[in-house]
Amino acid sequence: LRKIPYFLQTFSISLIGRKNLYILTGNSRFRSMKKLYPFSRLIFGNSFDANNSLLNRKYGRLKRKIKKRYCLYIDSVVPLITGDEMLLKNKLNITKDKWYEQLNKFFKIIEDQLNLDIIIAGHPKTKGFNLQKYFNKRKIFYDQTESLVKFSEFIINRKSAAATSYGIIHKKPIIFI
Repeated sequence: LRKIPYFLQTFSISLIGRKNLYILTGNSRFRSMKKLYPFSRLIFGNSFDANNSLLNRKYGRLKRKIKKRYCLYIDSVVPLITGDEMLLKNKLNITKDKWYEQLNKFFKIIEDQLNLDIIIAGHPKTKGFNLQKYFNKRKIFYDQTESLVKFSEFIINRKSAAATSYGIIHKKPIIFI
C-alpha cells in the first residue's frame, strides 16, 4: 500500500468502501458538485427553517398572537451573554447597558414615526433573564419566531439566520443592524 501514490489510494478507497453523502439546498450547483464528487451521493434537502416552515404551513400552526400592527425585533444573545465571543476571543465593543439604551432609542423612533409597536422575539438562551427591564417593558415572546415574523410589518435583525430565512419565506422587509 505504501508504494501506491497517495492520490490513487484515496481514489481507490472512495470507490470501494467510503460513501460520501452531500445534501444540496437548491439545484444551481448540482452539476458542478456531481463533477467534483462523481462517486458521492447527492440528495436535495432544505434548511431547518425551510422544513419547519413547510410543516407549520401544512399543519396550520402559524396563528396570529398580536392584533395590533407591529415590527418584530429578533434578539441576539450578545451582549447579554458573551460566552461565544469569549471562546472565540472576539472583543465586544459595546456594553450591554449602552447597547440596550441605543436600541431602545431606535425602537422609540420607529414606534413614533410608523405608529406601530416593537415586539421582541427573545433568544432561547435568554429565557431565564428579565429582558423586560432591558427592552423598556416591551412584549417578549419565545419559541414563536416564525409566527411572529409572518404577521409582522417588517423585521429588525442582527445575526439571526432564522429571522433571515423566515423573513424571506414570508416576504417581509428586513432591517439589519
